[in-house]
Amino acid sequence: PVLVSAGADNAIKTWLFDQPDGTPRLLRWRSGHSDPPTRVRFYGSNPTLILSAGLDRAFRSFCTTKDEQNCELSQGHIAKKAKKLRTAEVALKLPPVLDFA
Repeated sequence: PVLVSAGADNAIKTWLFDQPDGTPRLLRWRSGHSDPPTRVRFYGSNPTLILSAGLDRAFRSFCTTKDEQNCELSQGHIAKKAKKLRTAEVALKLPPVLDFA
C-alpha cells in the first residue's frame, strides 16, 4: 500500500508500506507549496499522479516516478502588474484553492 501525506512543512510525502514489520518507508518527498496543502489526491486511475492544492493559491501536479512531469499552476508574482495598474497586490490575488473535484 501507498500513503500520501501533507503537513506543516508544506511538503507532500509518499510512503510505501513494504517493510516486513509493516512500517512505512519514505518513497518520495516533494516540496513547492509555500503554505500547507489543503487537499491532496491521486488523480484518476493512474497511481503515479498526485494533485495538490493549498492556501498558497497554487495547484500542483506531482508524478511519483518522474520529476520532469511535475507541474505548477499558480498566479505567480503580481507585484509588477499591481504597480502598473496602480492597485494593491491583494486586489489582484486569486483566492486560495481549498478543494477540487
